[in-house]
Amino acid sequence: MASLIIIPKNDPNWETNSGICGGSLISEYFVLSAAHCVSKVGDLVVPVKLGSVITAVFLNDSTGELFSARDIFIHPTYVSSGGNPWYDIMLLKLNRKVEFNLNMRPICLNSIFNADNYSSVIVAGWGLTEISKTSNAKHLQYAELRTDGEIIKTRCAQWYSKSRVPPSGQRLLMCAGSPTTIKTPNYGDSGGPTMIPLNDKCSNVYEQIAIITGIDNNTEVGNIAQLSFHLVLEPFIYWIASTVWEDEF
Repeated sequence: MASLIIIPKNDPNWETNSGICGGSLISEYFVLSAAHCVSKVGDLVVPVKLGSVITAVFLNDSTGELFSARDIFIHPTYVSSGGNPWYDIMLLKLNRKVEFNLNMRPICLNSIFNADNYSSVIVAGWGLTEISKTSNAKHLQYAELRTDGEIIKTRCAQWYSKSRVPPSGQRLLMCAGSPTTIKTPNYGDSGGPTMIPLNDKCSNVYEQIAIITGIDNNTEVGNIAQLSFHLVLEPFIYWIASTVWEDEF
C-alpha cells in the first residue's frame, strides 16, 4: 500500500498544513488514489512511501522507500463535474521505477466486481483511529466493513437521498459500515484500497474493488458506526489501463 503526504508547494508551514491520503501501487510507475486528495490544493509536492506499514508522515523513518509524484492524472469527469464524488479517482505517476519485492508489489484490480455477491469488504489506511482524535495512525490499520443488512442499507439510502446522489452516481459508489462497532475509514484514509479476498486470477492476498472516497460525519455514533463510501473501480478500468499502459492502447 502507498502512503501519500499532500504538501502545498513552497509552504513554510507545510508540517501543519499538509494532508494525508492512502493509495495503491498498481504498476511499476503508478499509484491509484482519490482525486479530492489533491484537487483543492493547487501547486503541491506529493511524497509517496511504499513498502512500509509506517505512514509517510514520518519522512525520516528508515522503513520502506520514498518516491514522489512526477505527474498527476485526475479523471476528466471529476474535473468537469466540479468534483462529483462518484468520479473521485486519480493516478499518480512516480518519479522513478519501483523495483518489486515482497514489500512493494502491485495489487490486482477487480474489473468484474458485483457488490451483490459480497457481504463484507476489507479497508486499510493510516487515518484517524478515533472520531475525536486529531492525529493519524502511525501504523497501517485494517477493518472489515459490512455492505449488507437492513441497518446498513437503510442508513446508506438515507445518505444518498440527503446528499442528492442520483441513481447513476449510486451505481458508481458502494456504501459500507459496521452495525455494532465504530470501525470505519476516517479522515486520512481517503484514496486507500477497498478489497475482497484473493480469487484464482490474482497472486496477491487481496484484490482491489474500490477506492475509499468519503465518510458520513452525521451518523449517530451511539446507534451505528460512521458510514463510508467507496468508488467502485469496474467502470474506470479502461481509463486506468489506457493511462497507465498508454502505449498498448
